[in-house]
Amino acid sequence: MLYQCIGISGAIVFVYGLLTVAFTSVSQDWFIRSILILGLVGMATFVIKSLQRVWQKMVLIFLGANTMWVLFAIGQSWLWFYLVVPTLLLFGLFVFLRRMKFDFPLIGIGVVAVVLCGLFFQVLEEDMVSTTALVSAILLNVFAFMLAKNELVLTSHDDTKFTKRAIGYVYASIVFIIFVVINILSQDFHHEWDLTENKLNTLSEQSVKILESITDPLKITVFLKKDSEKKNYAKILLAFYENASKNVEVSFLDPDIEKNQSEKLGARDGDIVVTYKDQKYNTQSLSEEGITQAILKVSSTAGAHLCFLTGHGELALDGPTEDVRSLSALQKGLDNEGYTYQSITIMTDQIEPKCEILIVAGPQQEISKQEGQVIDQYLAGGGKAIFLLDPVFSNPNLGEKEIRLKTTGLEQTLFHWGIELGRNLILQKTIRQFEGEAVVSEITGYMYGNHPIVDPLKGKQTLFDGVQSVHGRPDFEGTTYDLIYSFGQGATWSKSNMRELLVDQNGAPGPDDLQGPIPFMVAAEKEGANAGDQTTQIIVAGDADFMSNALIMSVEYNYDLMLNMLGWLSGVEEKVSIRPKTFKTSAIELSREQSIAIFYVVIVLIPMLVLLFGINLWWIRRSRN
Repeated sequence: MLYQCIGISGAIVFVYGLLTVAFTSVSQDWFIRSILILGLVGMATFVIKSLQRVWQKMVLIFLGANTMWVLFAIGQSWLWFYLVVPTLLLFGLFVFLRRMKFDFPLIGIGVVAVVLCGLFFQVLEEDMVSTTALVSAILLNVFAFMLAKNELVLTSHDDTKFTKRAIGYVYASIVFIIFVVINILSQDFHHEWDLTENKLNTLSEQSVKILESITDPLKITVFLKKDSEKKNYAKILLAFYENASKNVEVSFLDPDIEKNQSEKLGARDGDIVVTYKDQKYNTQSLSEEGITQAILKVSSTAGAHLCFLTGHGELALDGPTEDVRSLSALQKGLDNEGYTYQSITIMTDQIEPKCEILIVAGPQQEISKQEGQVIDQYLAGGGKAIFLLDPVFSNPNLGEKEIRLKTTGLEQTLFHWGIELGRNLILQKTIRQFEGEAVVSEITGYMYGNHPIVDPLKGKQTLFDGVQSVHGRPDFEGTTYDLIYSFGQGATWSKSNMRELLVDQNGAPGPDDLQGPIPFMVAAEKEGANAGDQTTQIIVAGDADFMSNALIMSVEYNYDLMLNMLGWLSGVEEKVSIRPKTFKTSAIELSREQSIAIFYVVIVLIPMLVLLFGINLWWIRRSRN
């Protein structure tokens, strides 16, 4: 009964440790390690106790031989470990040799070997320490094999001396092979489960895609001083990259010791140097986003050149951060992914040839017919463009009698390339806390079509504010793709009568309005008329606010959506993905009295009651027996 309680308690403690690691992202803390080890010891104690006595000895022998290797894997960064390991190895060796009654020369050879291993632990470079520990583990397992064989020979009931030895060797070999297989599987078949909300303990989809495209050796050199607090975190983070690709090689150098190397790479303490082929990039950003973008910069060609149309009230590329119609939050993503950009006004007969992707983001005034023709000619030459067209209302204060949606001036151009604007406003039914059911113009993007731009976003939400429907022409000679739809089943509908909506406050759909799901982002492409001509590609969305500071900073997947659009148009598959996410905290503010109450109840009272109940239950059952 006692060992059953120990086994169950060990399992509970181990699961508690795993959940703590999963939900706190803390795996290197000594307290967490202690919980996990204590749980494993409890479960192992119950399992070993359940075996026959001879097999208990067998398991303990091999567990003892492998304990040093396990301890090394757990605590190789502890300085005291380099002094304790040789001592424990030497003590264990004497115990093994004494039980097996080996002669003095062999004992002397073993002692010298272990002492040399201990010296190597202190003088070898960091990347050689693990090899030395592995050699020590092999030596101890060989001795464990011999000792296990002797134990089996002594417990065999067969009178034949040859049969005893044969049985001992066979069973010892079986146990030895089992431990070897376990070690091999632990090295070659590695898997982790990430239970954090933003998947902070695994690489993002973009990082994995970029690493899969790496065909030549990629070196990541981290310059950190020996006693740097960042070193442990850097090892954990960069281990993800090494596990994801065999072409990634990570090394840590002390800039004070490796001065020649640091001067050669132009690095100082805290620098991370990424080298690929003949490209080199230095970054100080010790985060997945910083390292992934550094790899992207050295492994791919420069990004496309973007031209943002201005002069019609578009979203400002260089606007201040506090401006809700500014694109300053997007600029960081453009810089990280290697795009160059500029603002243009169409004052000539053509768009500059260096404009690889044209972006028209939320014009508030109608684009002239001449400018529309220039854009159409640009597309006819194989151009790429993104049109983000908010529904813009007419202004009665300016003498306009009818409240309506203004034309953008691009209707004819878009029709030519297979897309029509709905000239309506999509509404969505929602439930607000303490208010009940409400009708809003904020549209949730959750229903996505089948296209590389939105495939990574499936299962994730984007948000749009003030959206008109967008439709692909069924008779278009090219191909159109519906990228995002509004919700269906009566949750969304379109509203075309703006007077009813704004003056009469009637948001109910009319007879000619559309019921959800309604597409509001569409992509179209058409191959050139002649062989060798570039393919024209455009993306049209019925909203531009989703990429502005107002939404892109609060809705993280809006950021991915916009960069995926650019990645698809520029033809770089690695840029169509989900980017690394930042830590997301959920804090609860507690008073001092509440904190103390929670501490005494959760940390003291409940565990004490469980302990007392368990001890009393064990004592009662023991007394009855």
